[in-house]
Amino acid sequence: MPSKSSGFSVYDVRADPARLKRESLGPLFARLSVGLKPPKLDANWQQAYQAISTESEKFSRFSLDLYNGAVFFTCRENETPAEIQTLMQRLDLLLELANLRATMVAASRQSETA
Repeated sequence: MPSKSSGFSVYDVRADPARLKRESLGPLFARLSVGLKPPKLDANWQQAYQAISTESEKFSRFSLDLYNGAVFFTCRENETPAEIQTLMQRLDLLLELANLRATMVAASRQSETA
């Protein structure tokens, strides 16, 4: 959940590398899922995530799993750890952009009611 120390919600959703899981989808592909901290996401953050992920092709491979509080994506079965790390960095960027957008919306709503 967002913190409210500044009078409005400040979001800080992050990928939890300890919850990274890999599932084989056959000989060519694998599905990776990584848990989010915190796992419960409010509607404002969910909308920000969906907007960011649909605005850029670079983020379209990442799917939000609200039930499990995670993001999953596919990759080639033979991708190296360095290539997977690059994908994780891209996911971190997506989450940071979603945090910023959700925080901006929360701040905007706060100023409209003030």
